[in-house]
Amino acid sequence: MLLPLSPMAEADEEFGTKVGRWVTANGWVAHDVNAKRAVVKFDLPSGRTQTLYAIDLGVVVELSVPSVLVFDTVEEVPPDLAVTCLRRNAKNTVGFWCLEQIEGKQAFSFMWNLPHRLLDAETFGQVVRELVVVCDELESAVVVDPVRLDQEIHDLLDGGAGGDQPTA
Repeated sequence: MLLPLSPMAEADEEFGTKVGRWVTANGWVAHDVNAKRAVVKFDLPSGRTQTLYAIDLGVVVELSVPSVLVFDTVEEVPPDLAVTCLRRNAKNTVGFWCLEQIEGKQAFSFMWNLPHRLLDAETFGQVVRELVVVCDELESAVVVDPVRLDQEIHDLLDGGAGGDQPTA
């Protein structure tokens, strides 16, 4: 039986090795891992594949799931979509929506930055699952059912329940 590394030993471990171990501990397979970055792909019931990027930023780790909601310029970002993401941010306990410049385009990403010292395999797994699912949910609302997103936007603007309520 392998014993978990002590927090001190884990702190000294190289980023890629540590994240690779966390990925394996959660039953996933890393697509690409190096000393500064790890990439994990998830095939979801929606039929989409979500990609997690874990990036070593020194004392913090950026965990990011870019969405398929990509625009050539900031000016092309639909204001209603931006408002929806900001309002969802107010309800999130894990993660936040942001616009990231990726390959010269503006992409909505769901991410969270955490200090290395707060991460272990279990926390990593919980956070990654939340980021991947939340990103996929927004994509489902926008890409699969724009009417549902439109209703959610109107509910949010009117102070109603929004799309967070279970549907029958």
